[in-house]
Amino acid sequence: MEKIGKLGIIAGYGFLPRHVFDAAKEKKINTVLVTLKNETEDHMFADVEHLSFPVYKVSKILKALKESGVTHITFAGKVRRAELSRLLVDIKGAKLFAKIIAAGLSDNSILSTIMKFMEDEGFEIVAPESIAQNVVLPKGHIGKIKPDENALSDIKKGFKVLKSVADFD
Repeated sequence: MEKIGKLGIIAGYGFLPRHVFDAAKEKKINTVLVTLKNETEDHMFADVEHLSFPVYKVSKILKALKESGVTHITFAGKVRRAELSRLLVDIKGAKLFAKIIAAGLSDNSILSTIMKFMEDEGFEIVAPESIAQNVVLPKGHIGKIKPDENALSDIKKGFKVLKSVADFD
């Protein structure tokens, strides 16, 4: 894993943000946790000092991260599509909104656009699994029964279908 200066964790819904936070602490990575109001489950971080903002308060989130000396960012957890129009009341949010609209409204396009936007703001993006390796299954079979030739053929076909469907988000 690359050397991480100070890590900003943008926490959405689910257990992943907590796993990433705990793994960062275990690795002694200095962190700033940002929870997203109405997205992050409050009880997940009741025991942890954190900042909390609505997802559409982009300028405030960026200011807090920069003032805290954050150099790296990771996104962890699910975030519902906010009412994108709410981004327009925020200066940085309006810039992000324009970029999202230009790139398209698929989940992948939105996430890619947000990541590029954060990089343009001076942050380096870190994949959550590079911090919490235990959140990704290892390569290969994980059960007691190894797939036979027929199962492997089905898996390959399924993977092709999945890749085709993924293009349509």
